[in-house]
Amino acid sequence: MSEKDQLLKQLYGNMSSMRRQMSLRMQDEYGLPASQCEILFLVNHEGPTPLKDLAKAMQLTPGAITQLVEALERAGYVERIPSKTDRRITTIGLTEAGLVKVARSHSGKKKDFFEHVFGTLSVEELQTMNTIQRKIIAFLSNSNSSDTKES
Repeated sequence: MSEKDQLLKQLYGNMSSMRRQMSLRMQDEYGLPASQCEILFLVNHEGPTPLKDLAKAMQLTPGAITQLVEALERAGYVERIPSKTDRRITTIGLTEAGLVKVARSHSGKKKDFFEHVFGTLSVEELQTMNTIQRKIIAFLSNSNSSDTKES
């Protein structure tokens, strides 16, 4: 195995580990699974959002989104809004409780947590990380879905 292959394997493991740890922290901090938090943040940012758009944004199946939305609906954080023009379309909006939950999440905790996690990095390391993230985002934004399915 080449050095590059070994590094790619380590990076994949590191990213998976970071994602798991961040998800656990979000669950501890907000009392919801990370995927449910993501739905709340997306709907808060975008406004009422069709289920199919949530599925696309989160790269999940419509069935998985339905389960997540049902849990948020039972908790009283979101509501389904039927389309007035097409009954096949259901939009998800935040309830008052959902707005309060998101407002509490954005009340500085997120920023403090982010600064705590990345505060150990030097300015040079942060600049390098920022450059790498922008490069990856640009690649992913310009790639079509078949490029990513080859692996």
